[in-house]
Amino acid sequence: DEADAEAEAQNRAAQELLRQGEELLKKQQLQMKALKKQQLELERQEKEQRRQLLLEAEQQREHEERMLKEWREEEARERMRYEQHRMAVQQEQEQELARQQRLLDQQQQELLQGGWVGSSVAPPPLP
Repeated sequence: DEADAEAEAQNRAAQELLRQGEELLKKQQLQMKALKKQQLELERQEKEQRRQLLLEAEQQREHEERMLKEWREEEARERMRYEQHRMAVQQEQEQELARQQRLLDQQQQELLQGGWVGSSVAPPPLP
């Protein structure tokens, strides 16, 4: 009887150890499953973060391209305004020069017609 009781106690102890071992194994499996889930979530977050950074970089590049294009267009408009102004000033100067040349030609013609050339009498003062 005592041997049976001892064997029974050992059997119960072994079954308890087995049960504890199975419980521990289940806990470890659950922990592994949770860790795997966490790892997948972290990978998903990293992938989303990379996608977001790439998107932001692309938007920044597009913004810089737009700004550069606008700057170049403004630069071209500024050059055009300058060239138009320069041409207008040059045209005004040429017109003024032509007007003065006509006046000189007219005065010279008047002098020639009036007989002042070679005369000892001074011509009237120029305006």
